[in-house]
Amino acid sequence: MSYRPLIAPAPKATVITGASGRIGRAIMNRLRADHSDCIGVDFHEGIDVVAADIRATDRLASLFEGRDLVVHCAGLHAPHVNNIAEDEFHSINVEGTKSVLQAANMAGVKRIVLTSTTALYGGGSSPGSPTRWIEDDCNVVARTIYHKTKLAAEHLVCEAAANGFPASIVRLGRCFPEDKHIMILHRLSRGIDERDAAVAHISAARAVSPAPSPIIAVAKTPFAQSDCEALGTRAEDVIRARCPSVAAYFDKRGWALPPHVDRIYCSKKAQTEWDWQPTWGPEALF
Repeated sequence: MSYRPLIAPAPKATVITGASGRIGRAIMNRLRADHSDCIGVDFHEGIDVVAADIRATDRLASLFEGRDLVVHCAGLHAPHVNNIAEDEFHSINVEGTKSVLQAANMAGVKRIVLTSTTALYGGGSSPGSPTRWIEDDCNVVARTIYHKTKLAAEHLVCEAAANGFPASIVRLGRCFPEDKHIMILHRLSRGIDERDAAVAHISAARAVSPAPSPIIAVAKTPFAQSDCEALGTRAEDVIRARCPSVAAYFDKRGWALPPHVDRIYCSKKAQTEWDWQPTWGPEALF
């Protein structure tokens, strides 16, 4: 059975878990810029952020009272793999999500948005092979404990949605700080600015569903699927043709353009179903 999204009003009162993190903070900043009522929850207390462990269900329920939306960003991420025990990954990413859902139900919250990851789609192509073009319905590849626990969290949210707690799931592109030249190149194919990520989550909150399909949110790529063959072997030529401003910026700094782009995530579905338009491309990093 297929479901149409339930177009909900803009959130009036939101709580963001993981609010001290890059994405959680960006969501809070955007909501407050729009004069929305929001509070942040994180393991560590911060400015406008209440300290709470997401596995402490009763504590969360008291913080969720009066909220109509939970944006669940809290969790361990890819950089934590091999540095934190797998049991802790499961405890925070899976049991923590279960606790957030239970607390939301206890507090009468009406909907949830989960932050997930495009890393679930696996790696890219090898040098010399055509670039992988990745859309929302591509197969997932759970290679690490991070991937396995994020996929389990998605399943928990889908089960809750089917039982009357409408949801959206944002599979977010690469957005953590890196060397500038790497971030610029990722912004062409699989990255996203945290400000666009914030708007994607808020837009997703207005299109919750009882059967949410995870949807990719990344910057708008300048490439077309027909470019994949050439991007596998002569990416520099394609970048110069499609993105002259990026090529000029790299030339000015003596940076080399890559000969190969391994993957491209396509966010057309998010743009259509969530009425969301990413606006911060690679030029925002110049």
